[in-house]
Amino acid sequence: MGEYDVLVIGSGSAACSAALRAAKGGLRVLVIEKSEWLGGTSAMSGAGVWIPANHVAAEAGIADSREDALAYLRAVAPEGWEQKEDALWGAFAKAAPDMLHFLSVNTPLDFRLINEPDPFAEAPGGKLYGRMLSPRPLSRRLLGKFARSLRRSTLPHSFTYQEIVDLDLYHHPIRAGFKVWPKLLWRWLTNSGGQGTALMTGLIKGCLDAGVTFQPGTRAVTLLQDPDSRIAGAEVESKGRRCVSPDPEAG
Repeated sequence: MGEYDVLVIGSGSAACSAALRAAKGGLRVLVIEKSEWLGGTSAMSGAGVWIPANHVAAEAGIADSREDALAYLRAVAPEGWEQKEDALWGAFAKAAPDMLHFLSVNTPLDFRLINEPDPFAEAPGGKLYGRMLSPRPLSRRLLGKFARSLRRSTLPHSFTYQEIVDLDLYHHPIRAGFKVWPKLLWRWLTNSGGQGTALMTGLIKGCLDAGVTFQPGTRAVTLLQDPDSRIAGAEVESKGRRCVSPDPEAG
């Protein structure tokens, strides 16, 4: 375990995004996952991501700003939340657009806008279009030896989030299927999926290309603290054996 600089616990979207950023910064990264399946609940999700002032909307000529996003978050939050949460809202509004651009540049993910408004679009800073996105389908084959390790959803990810919205899939599934059946056939033949399947395929592929190591079947047992009470590593267990990562004696 001493050969790594960073240990990431879990393999969902947040974990893989953090791992990718650390690896792109020149650090040696290990991602551990307690189950034998990679992707966490993110791989089972619809993969609709709400990112204000994103580059995809900007390229489509849709006006938005970080200031509008923060105003919206403040306007729709429950009373009293701002006292504790405002710093987090501000950090999100500032960093989320850059995060999405970073993922688009450093992974195979191709995010597209979804025709879905903000839940409270009438609130200050709210938008009718431009903040909800989801990735286009990707083939699990991109993951090589980990293709069979990607967690499957309880619902098939044959359709993209965009198609679900545009075709009103849940009300008219047969009609929707007929409209895009050539795409569905191609995705089946190429072992491709949309939604969470595409999201986690793209993130894990980006991590692999950046040199991140994935170790399924490995769980964190105890977090380790340094003399200043900062988390410095973890004791992990794999196949009945325990060790420390990163190894403090390895420099």
